[in-house]
Amino acid sequence: MNTFEALASERLVLRHESNFASVTIRNNKRRLWLVFFVASAIALVGLAWGLWQNSNPIGSSVIFLFSVGLVFSLFGAIFFWQKFQTDMKNAKKIVVTNDLITIESLGIFRSRHQTLASAAIESVKVVPDAFSRPFRKYPYRRRNHHLCLQHAGEDIHIFSGLSHMEAKAIAATILPGTNCLQLDVYATTPGVPRHPNVVQLHEQDAPPATPANNSHVSISRNDEMTNIKLRPHLVWSHVMSLVLVAFWSIASFDRFANAAPDAAQMLLNAIMLGIFVLLLGRIFFDMSRKETVSISAEFVDHRISSPFREQCFRYRTANIGRFEITNTYDKVFVDSDFERKTIFKVCFDYGQTARTIGFGMPYSEANYICDIMSNDLKERRRAA
Repeated sequence: MNTFEALASERLVLRHESNFASVTIRNNKRRLWLVFFVASAIALVGLAWGLWQNSNPIGSSVIFLFSVGLVFSLFGAIFFWQKFQTDMKNAKKIVVTNDLITIESLGIFRSRHQTLASAAIESVKVVPDAFSRPFRKYPYRRRNHHLCLQHAGEDIHIFSGLSHMEAKAIAATILPGTNCLQLDVYATTPGVPRHPNVVQLHEQDAPPATPANNSHVSISRNDEMTNIKLRPHLVWSHVMSLVLVAFWSIASFDRFANAAPDAAQMLLNAIMLGIFVLLLGRIFFDMSRKETVSISAEFVDHRISSPFREQCFRYRTANIGRFEITNTYDKVFVDSDFERKTIFKVCFDYGQTARTIGFGMPYSEANYICDIMSNDLKERRRAA
């Protein structure tokens, strides 16, 4: 593993010329969603044919097979639906000139153009996608961002699902074409008051984690390198859901053991089988995933191991921004979410990209790892 990760974002296309600049985003998830959508349609047609042939044994087998295919293809389509919506929002091309900013929305069947006068743009802001209330006791970075242009008193939202640095890179392309002097970056939704149940503390007063209460983190140091090994957390909500689905399947099997199941029952069994397999696979993936982070004065190695593949990433320490805490889901509403839920990870800026470490951990553990990595990297840079 001698190749360093690229500093440029894989999906951003930025062009800078003497008299204009342009921004586009490559969209890849639309094709995946369309594949699952077509697979669902084919499975639905096969299921209808099986129902028509239900009077013979071949029809019953066809119903079950196409029911399973329909369930898994629908799960895939649902999983990629949000990514499909994000790609549709990001299907835009922005052209910046000295006097005008043109936003071209690239739809499936037609395109729309919106022209903005550069002199009328009052501010350029980077804003989180999801509703975000500030929690000063638990500072963390939101996962997804978008750009907001305030034009003649109206907020125009551009793109969606961007990392922090991708949004700043796009803003840096648009900002020179306006009269705005600086970029406004918001960690939370603008205008939302601070949560009333959180004590007003400074950021450095966030609850620290110590090695004594972190059995999922092991750290070893020597003169050349610091190694951090992360062990996965068991998500009990997934386990309870798996148990409930298993009990329902057993009860359903006992109920219809002595009777020939009808088409509706076979479809329902296929749905529950799909849910059971997905939950079992998710728990197996969560518990078998291992991560190792190695920090030296020149580079940071991040290795992710699972039963099916191994990923290795190497980053130059000179290009790494500050370490912060982010979340796997942009839905944190109360302070108890920070204390109980394993939905946090460590992130850092690397060029135009935002990189993450950890799959899902409590806030205290993510805060501990963030503190260790930040301090260790600073010490090794000074020693070098």
